[in-house]
Amino acid sequence: MESLENIRKAKETVRSHISGSYKPRSRTHTEAREENSHRLRALCGICGSCANLKLEFGHKDGKDVVSLRCTAGVSPLKLYEETELGVKPECPSFKERR
Repeated sequence: MESLENIRKAKETVRSHISGSYKPRSRTHTEAREENSHRLRALCGICGSCANLKLEFGHKDGKDVVSLRCTAGVSPLKLYEETELGVKPECPSFKERR
């Protein structure tokens, strides 16, 4: 179970990747931007309040990065990729944090 401080830090890290300016031929690929938006949705959504969430912080290509993991085996990224915007996903392994 992740602390609220780690979840806040993860949100800041993902937002910093999204907030960069976007233009054609940007060094950030469209797929990476979409994945980061799904990560942020997961952190702000049910995954951010789930006891199964595990965050892994790292450093890659000069940037801080965060990976979202689920101890129950569900991929938070895939869960939100398959869910439309504005719809709350249904996770069979969701366990409310105490």
